[in-house]
Amino acid sequence: MVHRDAILGMQQYLKSNYQKNITVDEMAAQCSMSKYHFLRIFKKIVGMPPCEYLKYCRINEAKRLLKETACPVSQIADLVGYGNVNLLIQNFRQCVGMTPLKYRKSAV
Repeated sequence: MVHRDAILGMQQYLKSNYQKNITVDEMAAQCSMSKYHFLRIFKKIVGMPPCEYLKYCRINEAKRLLKETACPVSQIADLVGYGNVNLLIQNFRQCVGMTPLKYRKSAV
Protein backbone atom coordinates (compact mmCIF):
# COMPACT_ATOMS: atom_id res chain seq x y z
CA MET A 1 0.00 0.00 0.00
CA VAL A 2 1.33 3.39 -1.01
CA HIS A 3 0.63 5.20 2.27
CA ARG A 4 1.58 2.36 4.63
CA ASP A 5 4.95 3.85 5.62
CA ALA A 6 3.41 7.27 6.28
CA ILE A 7 0.70 5.74 8.48
CA LEU A 8 3.16 3.55 10.39
CA GLY A 9 5.36 6.62 10.87
CA MET A 10 2.38 8.56 12.22
CA GLN A 11 1.56 5.66 14.54
CA GLN A 12 5.10 5.81 15.94
CA TYR A 13 4.88 9.60 16.19
CA LEU A 14 1.66 9.35 18.22
CA LYS A 15 3.17 6.67 20.45
CA SER A 16 6.12 8.98 21.21
CA ASN A 17 4.22 12.28 21.36
CA TYR A 18 0.92 11.32 23.03
CA GLN A 19 1.27 14.25 25.46
CA LYS A 20 1.02 16.80 22.63
CA ASN A 21 -2.24 18.24 21.37
CA ILE A 22 -2.20 17.09 17.75
CA THR A 23 -5.27 17.32 15.55
CA VAL A 24 -6.41 14.97 12.81
CA ASP A 25 -5.87 17.80 10.31
CA GLU A 26 -2.22 18.05 11.42
CA MET A 27 -1.77 14.28 11.22
CA ALA A 28 -3.24 14.17 7.72
CA ALA A 29 -1.10 17.09 6.55
CA GLN A 30 2.02 15.43 7.95
CA CYS A 31 1.14 12.31 5.92
CA SER A 32 0.33 14.42 2.82
CA MET A 33 -3.25 13.17 2.66
CA SER A 34 -6.69 14.66 2.88
CA LYS A 35 -8.27 14.36 6.30
CA TYR A 36 -10.87 11.80 5.23
CA HIS A 37 -8.44 9.69 3.22
CA PHE A 38 -6.03 9.71 6.19
CA LEU A 39 -8.78 8.61 8.59
CA ARG A 40 -9.84 5.77 6.30
CA ILE A 41 -6.28 4.52 5.64
CA PHE A 42 -5.15 4.86 9.29
CA LYS A 43 -8.08 2.78 10.49
CA LYS A 44 -7.48 0.16 7.79
CA ILE A 45 -3.79 -0.23 8.69
CA VAL A 46 -3.81 0.28 12.47
CA GLY A 47 -7.24 -1.19 13.22
CA MET A 48 -8.66 1.89 14.95
CA PRO A 49 -9.12 5.59 14.20
CA PRO A 50 -6.16 7.86 15.06
CA CYS A 51 -8.01 9.56 17.92
CA GLU A 52 -8.75 6.18 19.50
CA TYR A 53 -5.12 5.17 19.05
CA LEU A 54 -3.96 8.40 20.70
CA LYS A 55 -6.37 7.73 23.59
CA TYR A 56 -4.99 4.19 23.88
CA CYS A 57 -1.41 5.55 24.09
CA ARG A 58 -2.40 8.09 26.74
CA ILE A 59 -4.30 5.58 28.86
CA ASN A 60 -1.42 3.09 28.72
CA GLU A 61 1.01 5.75 29.92
CA ALA A 62 -1.45 6.82 32.64
CA LYS A 63 -1.64 3.18 33.80
CA ARG A 64 2.15 3.01 33.98
CA LEU A 65 2.36 6.26 35.95
CA LEU A 66 -0.38 5.15 38.33
CA LYS A 67 1.56 1.95 39.06
CA GLU A 68 5.06 3.40 39.24
CA THR A 69 4.61 6.86 40.79
CA ALA A 70 2.73 8.56 43.58
CA CYS A 71 1.76 11.49 41.33
CA PRO A 72 -1.79 12.74 41.84
CA VAL A 73 -4.26 11.89 39.08
CA SER A 74 -4.50 15.57 38.12
CA GLN A 75 -0.74 15.68 37.47
CA ILE A 76 -0.88 12.43 35.51
CA ALA A 77 -3.65 13.94 33.39
CA ASP A 78 -1.31 16.80 32.46
CA LEU A 79 1.64 14.48 31.84
CA VAL A 80 -0.26 12.29 29.39
CA GLY A 81 -1.83 15.12 27.42
CA TYR A 82 -5.22 15.62 29.03
CA GLY A 83 -5.74 19.23 30.01
CA ASN A 84 -8.74 18.21 32.08
CA VAL A 85 -8.54 15.56 34.81
CA ASN A 86 -12.23 14.73 34.35
CA LEU A 87 -11.58 13.79 30.72
CA LEU A 88 -8.79 11.44 31.82
CA ILE A 89 -11.07 9.84 34.42
CA GLN A 90 -13.89 9.43 31.88
CA ASN A 91 -11.63 7.91 29.21
CA PHE A 92 -9.80 5.76 31.75
CA ARG A 93 -13.06 4.32 33.05
CA GLN A 94 -14.25 3.70 29.48
CA CYS A 95 -11.03 1.86 28.49
CA VAL A 96 -10.05 0.09 31.72
CA GLY A 97 -13.41 -0.37 33.42
CA MET A 98 -12.48 1.47 36.63
CA THR A 99 -11.35 4.88 37.80
CA PRO A 100 -7.63 5.72 37.94
CA LEU A 101 -7.64 5.62 41.78
CA LYS A 102 -9.24 2.17 41.84
CA TYR A 103 -6.71 1.04 39.27
CA ARG A 104 -3.83 2.38 41.40
CA LYS A 105 -5.14 0.54 44.48
CA SER A 106 -5.63 -2.73 42.56
CA ALA A 107 -2.18 -2.49 40.93
CA VAL A 108 -0.34 -2.35 44.25
